[in-house]
Parts: sequence; structure tokens; C-alpha cells
Amino acid sequence: NPQHLKQVFLNLLKNSIEAMPDGGMIFVNINSQKEVVKISYSDTGHGIPAELADKIFQPFFTTREKGMGLGLAIIKNLIVENGGNIYWIEQKGQGAHFIIEFAKHA
Repeated sequence: NPQHLKQVFLNLLKNSIEAMPDGGMIFVNINSQKEVVKISYSDTGHGIPAELADKIFQPFFTTREKGMGLGLAIIKNLIVENGGNIYWIEQKGQGAHFIIEFAKHA
């Protein structure tokens, strides 16, 4: 669903912008392989501590003072609803990095 993908990337961009108050860079790479399309999304923000990795996709989990903790939960739900999956990749001191995968259908 194109609207779902739009919402996914708007939420990811919002998170990145909030994690880079003094500016930074956002990288998106799309790799179409034989069976799967992989989207790599990363930024140069403060990143996600490894000890929080198992909580980041849970509804209402946030580390922000004014956050509701729904952004990544919504992202995951929309991706799964469209037959995909999202993974957080640890990159110490290098910002947030996610891989989104969608299986190709014949």
C-alpha cells in the first residue's frame, strides 16, 4: 500500500530529524534482489542504545520527554501488514540503522 509506505518513511524521517537537532545526514538505499527488496535506512543521529533494542517496536515505549512511543510501533505494524519486516541494526556511535524487507511476489 503506497500510503502505508509513505507513513513509514514520514515516521522514520521524523525520528531522524528529532535525533539530529544540529543537523546530520539520512541515507536510504534500495536493493532489489531475486526474491526480496531490501531498503536500508540510516541517519547520523544519536542512535539507539543496544540495551533498548528489544523495546523499540513496542507501543508506548519512548526515550523522549514529549514522545508517545508510537512511531516505530506503527512503522512495524504497517510493514508487517504489507508482508514485510523491519530490523534494527546496531551501529555503535553511528546513528540509527534499519533494514526493511519485502518479499517479491510473482
